[in-house]
Amino acid sequence: MGNRACRAAGPRQDDHALGGELIASVVVFWTLFYLPVIRLLRFPRAEFELHVPLRTAIAASASLLWLAAGISLVVRHGGGLYLLLPGVIVGTIVNVIGAWSILMGTESD
Repeated sequence: MGNRACRAAGPRQDDHALGGELIASVVVFWTLFYLPVIRLLRFPRAEFELHVPLRTAIAASASLLWLAAGISLVVRHGGGLYLLLPGVIVGTIVNVIGAWSILMGTESD
């Protein structure tokens, strides 16, 4: 029962289990974060600068790398874990740029 909390860190974890966890994490990310932002961007009265939808699209595409890694592990095609690093790097860069724009006040201009 206690092993469920650190399942991805287990040394003898099955590829199907890790791939399923990656796919589930992408589904949760899209449901909680990206879909509400996409709905917000579709309002006709909402005026956003170009960088807001662009950042959202880049972050969403970075999460698709995680989805590809999970699918690669589930079908046992191999090499899927190498897709995680670019996804993490792109996601981190987008989050730092978003935090910087909030700190500098470019969202309110």
